[in-house]
Amino acid sequence: MKKLRFTFLKLGVTAAIATGLSVASASAQPVKGTFTLAYEVLWGKAVLPPGQYVVSFDEAGRRALVSNVLTGEHRAVVMAQALDDAMKSQPTALIITKVENQRFVHSFNWREGDQRFIYRPVSKTRGTDLGSVSEAVTVPILMTQR
Repeated sequence: MKKLRFTFLKLGVTAAIATGLSVASASAQPVKGTFTLAYEVLWGKAVLPPGQYVVSFDEAGRRALVSNVLTGEHRAVVMAQALDDAMKSQPTALIITKVENQRFVHSFNWREGDQRFIYRPVSKTRGTDLGSVSEAVTVPILMTQR
């Protein structure tokens, strides 16, 4: 009788774990989106020339793979340095800042997912080291679930 109870317990624990994993994988689907850059932008250490791009975010959203739409060439793999709540007043978009003559991806605001992925935090120290940061520009991203 004890052996039978132990077997049922193992079976119940295994089923609970399997159910939890399948629910977690179903709810944490990777997402992707497309966007167009009208000018050169630095995203992490990658230089993105003007053009059309597709970006794929992993399940956790921290890692993004950026590819050129026309050539399929992988242009960047970038990791978010910080996470925050989405800015509800902003659309789903890349937030690009300009420091002197160079543009940088500051963050990705994903309104539907209620998250903001910060790639280049702007601090008072960084602002004075690199010059003045001009107003942020949004580049809309058309998101789709895979």
